[in-house]
Amino acid sequence: MTTRFQEISVLHDGWLGPGSLAPRTDQVADLVQIQSAFEPICDTVSVAPAGDGSIMIEWVRGNVEYTASLEYTGSLVLSTEQLDAPSSAHEDEVEYSLDALLTFVQNGARVA
Repeated sequence: MTTRFQEISVLHDGWLGPGSLAPRTDQVADLVQIQSAFEPICDTVSVAPAGDGSIMIEWVRGNVEYTASLEYTGSLVLSTEQLDAPSSAHEDEVEYSLDALLTFVQNGARVA
């Protein structure tokens, strides 16, 4: 995962073509800071930047798929879905903060 974060950290505006945005450096730094939080809860974490400057993180713990999208605009979109019940999907959008992201990673819940 460290290598993936390093790859993302060197992206510059225009990396995916004209008009694409690089992820915010503060959000990339936060991901590096909390990467150890993933180790006890899952084996595989998918991390992908998008052309709009957001960073998508996905992982599975037990029977639940978790997604956190760190939006370039400063929001955090948090999603959960039971793998055996696709209609159970739930999504929340909150203001981005390291605490909100870390709470979601550790507990699968958003900060109240």
